[in-house]
Amino acid sequence: MKKVTVRRISTIAAIVLLIGGYLLKNYLGSLKEPPRQKQDLAAQKVETITVQNQLLETDIYLTGRIQSSNKFDVYSEVTGRLLSGTKPFKEGVSFNRGQVLVQLDNTDARLALVAQRSSFLSNLSQVLPQIKLDYNSDFNKWQEFILNFDPEKSISPLPEVSNAQLKNLLVARNVYNLYYSIKSAEAQLSKYTIIAPFNGVISTANINPNTLIRSGQLMGTFLDPNSFELEAGIPVVLVDKVKIGTVIELEVRGEDKKRRGVVRRISQNVDPGTQTAKIYIEMKYPDLYEGMYLSGTLPLKAKVEGVKIPGNLLQSDQTVYIVEDGLIRKKAVHVVFVENEELIISGLENGTEIINQSLTGAVEGNPVEIVGS
Repeated sequence: MKKVTVRRISTIAAIVLLIGGYLLKNYLGSLKEPPRQKQDLAAQKVETITVQNQLLETDIYLTGRIQSSNKFDVYSEVTGRLLSGTKPFKEGVSFNRGQVLVQLDNTDARLALVAQRSSFLSNLSQVLPQIKLDYNSDFNKWQEFILNFDPEKSISPLPEVSNAQLKNLLVARNVYNLYYSIKSAEAQLSKYTIIAPFNGVISTANINPNTLIRSGQLMGTFLDPNSFELEAGIPVVLVDKVKIGTVIELEVRGEDKKRRGVVRRISQNVDPGTQTAKIYIEMKYPDLYEGMYLSGTLPLKAKVEGVKIPGNLLQSDQTVYIVEDGLIRKKAVHVVFVENEELIISGLENGTEIINQSLTGAVEGNPVEIVGS
């Protein structure tokens, strides 16, 4: 009797669980959101520029940073202790042409050179009796050379030798070898002293007196503070219209004062990214400083064909956004000319509508509606 009751209870419980599971499934299914219907994108309203290609007359706007046209880095070609000079090798210190920029201690090299000259004099004195005996016609000039020889002074040129046998004798006695070894040592000794090649000023200095300077060490930069050069880029299509000697007025940012510059050089290389060539404008003004930015307009009155647009409409891949059949499209263009914040571009047909505004997250194929042009 008890077994029948337990079996009946188990059957009822199983039925209740099945019914409960079915009801729970239907309830959870009713909680799911119905699938959303795909909505059409709303057309974005845009302003456009209608392309009308024409010949545009324009000057060339230039800007750039000036550099001294006459400067060099001061390197040491020898090793030695830096001595204190009449003027310190410090930034802002001026030197006239011919004054000593840097003086290194050359005591050891100088004494070694004096010893070389003395050895050479001794060697040549031993050859002199044989010259008198066998080549008497050349004796006087070689004797005079020895009498005027001073080991403390730079060696003079050797007397000319026309006799082949005498030359062979001098070669055999090592005269020429010793002579050119001395000339080499004299050239090396001169490198302990660096002379200013023009009137200028120290712009950077990396050394202090009494420190050891090593061969190849950069000691600083020396430049002419009155002569400058501005490097600027111009469109390659206008390079042939710029002539050497063309005058341009330039000004420092924030100043009204004009300064005249002259085109001195034109590069024959073209930047493949910007399609510009470099021109170099020379100017001589004592109130300018290296690194200053100058700008100006080169008066060419050149004519270029295209359409003018704001510079911010050009994308990094050299394209612009246009409207075609009510949709956003990208169109590749060629930048003909850059003028301040505007561009002259070509490559678009007349009537093309260029989108005249920034499009955040623009996607080709999105619908647009033109509201102004």
